[in-house]
Amino acid sequence: MRFRLALILITALSIIPAVGLAGWQKYPANPVLDVGGDGSWSGLHVSDPCVLFDGTIYHMWYVGDNGSMRGIGYATSPDGVNWQQYPGNPVLKDGIGDVWDGEYVSQPTVLYYGNMYHMWYTGYDGEHLRIGYAVSNDGINWQKCTYNPVLDVGPPGEWDSEGVSGPTVLIKDNAFQMWYTGYDGEHLRIGYATSSDGINWQKSTYNPVLDVGSSGEWDDEGVSKATVLYHQDQEIYRMWYAGYDGSNVRIGYATSSDGISWSKHTSNPILDLGPDGTWDSNGMSGPTVVFNPNTYHMWYTGYDGSNMRIGYAFDKIPGDTSGDGTISAYDAGLILQFVVGLIDEFPAEFIGAPDGVNALPIYRVSMPQIRAKAGEVIHVPLNVEDGTGLYAGGIRVKYDPSVLRALDVSPLTLLSGSYWQGNVNLKGEIRFAFITLRPIKGGGRLMEISFEVLKGTEGRSTPITLCDVDLNDSLPVDIHNGSVIVSPSTTRLLQNYPNPFNPDTWIPYQLCERAHVYIRIYDLLGRTVREMDLGEQEPGVYLDRDKAAYWDGRDRSGCPVSSGVYLYQLQAGSYTDVRRMCVVK
Repeated sequence: MRFRLALILITALSIIPAVGLAGWQKYPANPVLDVGGDGSWSGLHVSDPCVLFDGTIYHMWYVGDNGSMRGIGYATSPDGVNWQQYPGNPVLKDGIGDVWDGEYVSQPTVLYYGNMYHMWYTGYDGEHLRIGYAVSNDGINWQKCTYNPVLDVGPPGEWDSEGVSGPTVLIKDNAFQMWYTGYDGEHLRIGYATSSDGINWQKSTYNPVLDVGSSGEWDDEGVSKATVLYHQDQEIYRMWYAGYDGSNVRIGYATSSDGISWSKHTSNPILDLGPDGTWDSNGMSGPTVVFNPNTYHMWYTGYDGSNMRIGYAFDKIPGDTSGDGTISAYDAGLILQFVVGLIDEFPAEFIGAPDGVNALPIYRVSMPQIRAKAGEVIHVPLNVEDGTGLYAGGIRVKYDPSVLRALDVSPLTLLSGSYWQGNVNLKGEIRFAFITLRPIKGGGRLMEISFEVLKGTEGRSTPITLCDVDLNDSLPVDIHNGSVIVSPSTTRLLQNYPNPFNPDTWIPYQLCERAHVYIRIYDLLGRTVREMDLGEQEPGVYLDRDKAAYWDGRDRSGCPVSSGVYLYQLQAGSYTDVRRMCVVK
């Protein structure tokens, strides 16, 4: 088996050219977060994202603007591309009255530690920008600090005397580090401050730590709105920031060993404007970056001359997983084992994948919605709309282990003849990885997961979530998650609640199959008091108040019924049953 594995992987790797850094690639379907509809709180602009990844879900805080009000909103995504905005946005609004953030709030940066979310943000009073602080248990309901602003403008004549804004904050060695934008009335520059509690900040005597470029450079008029990551294993800070030359705003990159002395990249800007007429053709700024094991993910603000929107880009970091200086069958084997959870780390610093193989700019993968019965064994496929050019991948699927038990994962038609590995022994998670002898052509079923539906789960459901899909060189993937809904084994009419009641009650029931549902209320003489046509309904448990049948205690004419015992009947297809209930006044 070991010899066959090596032969297959060496054959597959022979089609792949030399390793190289591809650089930042914009998502083809940008923007990923658009302005809201007419009259909404974000109807003109969305900008300045801050993104956190908790291992499963991406969380974004961003700025929305409708021309008269600017606030901070919240959204979540399973993949960083498809975002669900919180319906109660904005989650942080400007202050009321003549206060330091009375005009607007913007430019959030958020950390999660100590079981709380911590936000530093920009506030404006109509004259100066300053930086404030707020905390939240859920990322939605925020409490502003009573000591705000926590970072104020500098003394007259200083580099930050006219405004401080655009913070980004890290925690290192139990201390807070902040990089922020300072304005002196002419230029924007980036400064540095430290704090022991996130509230009381000490500005660095070396400020500004990132200055404008030389005359004629791409950032000679201003540098601003940085995002900073610290890599502990390399002891290096990485910064992405906006640079301005008097006409265009673009995104650059710098590194530092101490967070104070920065070296700008010689290839700046590393992310440039889009073609004329596109959504980011007139400016790009406000980057936020997340690093997952082998890829940098960036969300940034794009401007087309009328509206700001939020886009996504990524940068694959190639590497040699074994640390021997080559990309070989051994490296491919390590990648497969890592993806399915058979090893926890690599001998080398980064997991990487060779680049240079032509592939589609985006793959669309999906899992179906399935209805099942408790005790059944079901088979859930993963489909790819068009897998042309696909040669390798790793997939991580999550589910609720209290509803399902994973039995097996195996390749299907498209992966015939491929080498693959799967792991179903992780609680609530399945991992699957593959590499093919030749790139795939066409679409169809890629793999299949077998589940046992656990007993006692009638009426429950679980999402089947594709939380990590890495295809070829981490190309963007359009994901449509699936679900399993456990239908009851029998149709039943359940006891109403409350009972006795006054003036209204709920009538629960369960369906084992799709049926047209009627509820009828009778008095003890058999006379019809009320009829309710609930229409065609899917199998399931209709127990909660938002699902059960509701009776307001009134008859057909809308008059309240008198006290006494009444009968209620469920008719669902060929099923009929009757129970008693009591009205007490």
